[in-house]
Amino acid sequence: MTRSRAFTLIEILVATAILALLAIMAYGSLDTIIRERAITRRRGHQLETLQMTMLLLSQDLAQAAPRPIRAASGILKPALHGGQGEPGPLLVLTRDGDANPAGADRSDLERVGYGLVGHRLVRFVWPVLDRALPTPPEQTTLLHGVRSFHIRFLGPAGHWHHHWPPLDQPATTDLNHRPLAIEIQLRTRAWGRIKRIFELP
Repeated sequence: MTRSRAFTLIEILVATAILALLAIMAYGSLDTIIRERAITRRRGHQLETLQMTMLLLSQDLAQAAPRPIRAASGILKPALHGGQGEPGPLLVLTRDGDANPAGADRSDLERVGYGLVGHRLVRFVWPVLDRALPTPPEQTTLLHGVRSFHIRFLGPAGHWHHHWPPLDQPATTDLNHRPLAIEIQLRTRAWGRIKRIFELP
């Protein structure tokens, strides 16, 4: 007659300890996978946002239109202007191709701008070109965590300028005069320093 052998208390405790250790190791691996997946998703979203921002900038500059505007003060503003130290957006321009799916009786030109608000890169859109009264623009945040935003303009003579129109240019210069290219430099928390040069038509 054979007798069944029962587990001793020590064997049960050892088996329980081994199972607990395996569970802890499995949980640690799973937690690492979840955190890495979240980081990958966040970085992917940041990259997608950056790509969309550069695409929008590229489209706006490619559609730059030779149309000065009259500000609420009555002063004529160049079709494209900007630079460091100016109040408001660092870059402002008139662009063509404003979507009009309803076929409304209005211009397809649009006044847009780019600048920093806090640590956000913002795109500004004015509802009208010529303004009889001060008209605040709509603001859309494109990028978060932007530490600095610098811009330069390449003139026809091949020189870079920090303002456009150049500060040494006479006030009577053609208001439709545009640079050959624009250099944008961003310093971001996620991607560090980013530099892009956009050629104008």
